[in-house]
Amino acid sequence: MRVELVANTKSGKERVFVLEGHDIFLIGRSRNAHLPLRGDIGLSRHHCVIELAPPACVLRDLGSRNGTFLNGRRVEEARLREGDVIRIGGRKMIVRFPDGAPKDGTDMMEGASATYELGASEEIAEPRRAPAPSGTGEPAGVHAPEIPGYRTIRPLGRGNQGMVWLARRDDVGDQVALKFLLPATGANSRSADQFLREMEIHGRLVHPRIVRFLGGGTHLQIVYLVMEYVPGTDAEQFRKTCGGELDLSLACRICCLALEGLAHAHASGFVHRDVKPSNILVTEDGPDLTAKLNDFGLAKALGEVGSLTLSDEVKGSIPFMPPDQILHCRKPLPQYDVYSMGATLYRLLTGKFLYDFDGGKHRLAVILEDPMIPIRRWRTDVPAELERVIRTAVAKDLPDRYPDARFFLKALAPFAG
Repeated sequence: MRVELVANTKSGKERVFVLEGHDIFLIGRSRNAHLPLRGDIGLSRHHCVIELAPPACVLRDLGSRNGTFLNGRRVEEARLREGDVIRIGGRKMIVRFPDGAPKDGTDMMEGASATYELGASEEIAEPRRAPAPSGTGEPAGVHAPEIPGYRTIRPLGRGNQGMVWLARRDDVGDQVALKFLLPATGANSRSADQFLREMEIHGRLVHPRIVRFLGGGTHLQIVYLVMEYVPGTDAEQFRKTCGGELDLSLACRICCLALEGLAHAHASGFVHRDVKPSNILVTEDGPDLTAKLNDFGLAKALGEVGSLTLSDEVKGSIPFMPPDQILHCRKPLPQYDVYSMGATLYRLLTGKFLYDFDGGKHRLAVILEDPMIPIRRWRTDVPAELERVIRTAVAKDLPDRYPDARFFLKALAPFAG
């Protein structure tokens, strides 16, 4: 899919910007903007973004002072159509779809966000469910999918278009996590493709610190993945049950264990792209604690074109997203995961995010513009050297960050106890 943005210049000439496949286009006065309009005082530093995520193209204002206008009307968010006129400050852009206008129907975020929803911490750890009817292991109003060879026990989590169930394999009798999407056709075909992509990637990543992929396929329009069942909870819920903040050595240990799995993924040529506390599964077995990295639904091969979906449904991921993943979503790099793991460690130690998202600015503008809150504001017991490790991991400028998970793991390991 291709979109052309025909912009007027100060000289009166036209300039055409092209978005293809999955792409994002940032407009503002910042030098990092894809269209930097530094001389226009009517623009904010990061004014608005246009995201192309087939089959839709969406315009979003980033909390600008003077607003973003579409066909003469101020908008916060709008889906773009052929011939739409965008006005930002003193500049106008006309939207063209040279390959044909996008089809109406399912919004792009519905398909793209299913994996995020399935990884939501409050759902995976302890799903909200009605009391089960007598004699059944199933919550009222929820019907288990029927996959040959598997007997479902109870739901572990749910999203907009799918669920994760605890199930038992008929042949060997062990418990597994059955992750499925329904249906696999029509408006959900893009989500089905994403599930199949996750299946392909997970099959290549075999490591004790990565949730093991056991199989998958399709059955009667149901796309399903079979994953290792990890009893316990995720790191976000674990943090909450421990009073909101983890001990220094415990938080560092959890992140080091996850970094071992992430290092394997990086060495295998993949970037996770959605590292956050709810995607780290934690199991306590007496005095021992293990952690495994989960949910490779957004993983991309190094150099492979990626996409960024800014739906409200992914708000749980945005606080852990580095600025460069927003600005250069088409170029996934290991440093993206390094930043996200650093933000995860910060969260486990403090119960806070790196930035103040409650000041009224758009969340993306906060990530792009604001400095991080020093961790010692929340935890005075954090040693200066650990603070330096975290600062390096979450550096805004990519060259200042650890180049991949191995380097971060080496720096963090001394604090894991």
